[in-house]
Amino acid sequence: NEEPYTEADFLGEPLLIMSSDKAGSVFSKQWSKGIMEGLDALEVKRIRVVPVPQLGKAPELARGMVRGMVKKDLGEMFALLDWESEFTSKYGFKEEHANFLLFNAEGVLLRKEHLQELDDELLAALVDDIAAVMGEAAGDES
Repeated sequence: NEEPYTEADFLGEPLLIMSSDKAGSVFSKQWSKGIMEGLDALEVKRIRVVPVPQLGKAPELARGMVRGMVKKDLGEMFALLDWESEFTSKYGFKEEHANFLLFNAEGVLLRKEHLQELDDELLAALVDDIAAVMGEAAGDES
């Protein structure tokens, strides 16, 4: 919707930022699917996921077309568009990778990952960290 957002817009619940360039999007889809399946298997409420496509290389004249491609790919899912590569630069995202940032409800960065091929051990650790932060947010002591 072309509106700017700030950190304050995302506080109050845990958040998983997912970012990739076009070449890394295949990895983002694999890891996202694995994360959601892992949370479902643990019967943990799904975390809010916000995609942040890396669009800094998109020419300004092509932004309308790129916006349409992102909408087609993500459907009605809310996404932040990183036209100026602010997220990419600030968090050191890697090209051709799935980049994930896990924040708690207070906005504290708990984990940062740059991933490619699915790794079951790393996936399990990431799911466990997400489950823990979701439990904290729900007030679980376990």
